[in-house]
Amino acid sequence: MDNVLNPKINSITIKAQCVLIQDEINGYTNIVFKNLESTTWFNKYIMCVRYPNWQGAFPQLNDIGYLQYSYVLAGTQYFDKKSQDFRCYGYNHIRFDKFLKDNEEED
Repeated sequence: MDNVLNPKINSITIKAQCVLIQDEINGYTNIVFKNLESTTWFNKYIMCVRYPNWQGAFPQLNDIGYLQYSYVLAGTQYFDKKSQDFRCYGYNHIRFDKFLKDNEEED
């Protein structure tokens, strides 16, 4: 568990099912996934946030596939394209990176 919040880990990929999607007023989307590979309670569900400007495939409710996500720690720097300047994340969160639907699960 200690390695989970290690900033050197770029991303984590799991097989998951999308169980809840909640849009926020500010354009962010909270998504809850059930970790289909989990064997313990502490990572059975992953709640992550999809940024308003994020590109790529978006899961639908009950889709099963491969979720890629990253832990983001408050104070981590990122480049803001709008301001053309570096900024720091203000809080810890789990970032939605990518979801690839498993078409074999449709049978």
